[in-house]
Amino acid sequence: MCPRCNIELNKGICLKCGYMENGEQIGRFKKDDKYTNIRIYNDDFEQMNRNQKKFINLLLGPLYFSFRNHLIIGTIISIISFIILYFEIKITNYLLSIGTLCTLLAFFNTTFYILINRLLYMTFSNPICIKLDNIKIKRIIKKNKDYIPKLISHNAKSILTLLIQITIYIIIGIFILKMGKC
Repeated sequence: MCPRCNIELNKGICLKCGYMENGEQIGRFKKDDKYTNIRIYNDDFEQMNRNQKKFINLLLGPLYFSFRNHLIIGTIISIISFIILYFEIKITNYLLSIGTLCTLLAFFNTTFYILINRLLYMTFSNPICIKLDNIKIKRIIKKNKDYIPKLISHNAKSILTLLIQITIYIIIGIFILKMGKC
């Protein structure tokens, strides 16, 4: 039985964390590796560290942080994104009211905003999530002497926090509609 994972050893080796009966570590988790804890905590660390699979960042935008269990940061970034979008809509409406030539300018302005916004999410979402995960790991290590099982049991992706974030969006939208701001 593995003392870290509480999983049956297979030929003297834990298939989840690489623990061997003699106390050594094999596999992707090495004792001298500075990324060991984050690799245990987040199964997608390698892809996030290399910033691969950017499509989900592009698709979710600020919701990506909630998908990665960072609800507060996701909410803050969503609010900032909504504020910027509000001013973008105001600028576009102003340009559309000026005349026909400005319609093309308004179209390019909106397109430019959307491209830059999503490009920033695709570029910086994963490094920010890794930094936030490292902060969470330091808290877990500080609170627990035997922290490896807690790191292993963590789920890096959460549909629940994503649904909470979407519910917050709906509540904010209903509130804005009730206030007559839209």
